[in-house]
Amino acid sequence: MYDQNRFSRHPIFLIFRDRELEKQYHENFKEIHIVWGRIAIFLGVLLYSGFIVLDNIIMPDTLSSQVIIRLFFVTPYLSVSLLIMFHRRFYLRNMQTMMLLCVLVAGLGHFAMALLSRASAVYLMGTTAIVLYFAYTFTALRFKYSLPVGMFLVVCYEITEIYFMNRSMVDIIFNNFFLLSMNSVGIFSSYTIDRLQGISFIQNLLINEEKKRTEEFYEKVLIQKDQLDESKRTLEAAYKTISSSEKTYRSIFENTGNATVIIEDDSTISLANDEFVKLMGMTKEEIEGKRKWMEFILEEDKIRMIDYHRIRREEGGAAPKNYEFRMVDSRGAVHDIYLTIDVIQGTKKSVASALDITERKRAEEELREAKETYRGIFDNATQGIFRTSPSGSILTVNKAMADILGYGSPDELMSYVKNLAPDIFADPVKVSEYTNIIIEF
Repeated sequence: MYDQNRFSRHPIFLIFRDRELEKQYHENFKEIHIVWGRIAIFLGVLLYSGFIVLDNIIMPDTLSSQVIIRLFFVTPYLSVSLLIMFHRRFYLRNMQTMMLLCVLVAGLGHFAMALLSRASAVYLMGTTAIVLYFAYTFTALRFKYSLPVGMFLVVCYEITEIYFMNRSMVDIIFNNFFLLSMNSVGIFSSYTIDRLQGISFIQNLLINEEKKRTEEFYEKVLIQKDQLDESKRTLEAAYKTISSSEKTYRSIFENTGNATVIIEDDSTISLANDEFVKLMGMTKEEIEGKRKWMEFILEEDKIRMIDYHRIRREEGGAAPKNYEFRMVDSRGAVHDIYLTIDVIQGTKKSVASALDITERKRAEEELREAKETYRGIFDNATQGIFRTSPSGSILTVNKAMADILGYGSPDELMSYVKNLAPDIFADPVKVSEYTNIIIEF
């Protein structure tokens, strides 16, 4: 169930207010972006060193200072950081810090080169925009880190332009307009990425929690079913034994484990065992020979039970022997009952064994509600979700998955796509690899 207080986030920095949830999300964020972070730094190394070609064309007079900063300071730092990132445990623990430092080193190195070469206003604005956008989108920084480092680089740009480069007011205003516009786009992009990643995290968390609750409810229902089956087997064995021995019959009657009564032709209860007495909250003296069977039946079920009682005696056992109904005990509490009943051969008496299935019915209802909730989350998830058989046949798919693949509905997708390998995956061999991994797991 979605809890607004539990999943609330800071409106600006997108930090979960629940510390434990924030910790889970932070770890999940790092796991998702571990490979992308390495790719981002690798791309940064290529771009930073590759810009020497552009420097040689635009500012050949200061190429030596550019080379020193690019190839002997910034690029080695980024390269060493990239190598460290392949130490998975250290990288996961320090991912955000490492990414932050890489952006700062690249940005400060960029401003140092601009000062040494007296770079043009357009060149400085353009390259600063590249560093900013790289920080906001490629480096896998969470918004709470990318925003401060981005604003710091903007401040460094302003100081460089105004106090060190002595630009004209027209150049400053013109280039600031473009830089700040691109910075705003970068901020929005970083914010959106972190926000959507958080929504996806919440949805997956809810799905897993509902799945766990559903499994627990299902286990309870199975236990109730096993108990019911066991009781039925016990009753069948008991009925066979009754015919051979009155003494054995009486013992089983009292110790069968279910609420059991003998009902006369006029529906008077002539015998009641301890379980029935306990179920009704009365004593044997208050029940036997004094109370009628129909008095304990809920009003809505009474007409049906009266008909069964009559048919069972007049029409040779045409009434059902097993069915459910509701009883009301002396305290007014309603019990769901699974009844096994039959006429004792050679008499008009009935022997009835009542199993209280109130808890099982409640568990079944909770299971149904849990399934509906799980289905609602599945159907309304913004991420594409599907379930397949080990052979690759699609068993179920949600609306988001159908939208992603360009189909009008899940039914339309499943009518066209029969198997993952040939119909969806660009590389069918990967399907077998993924399937084997899941089976081994």
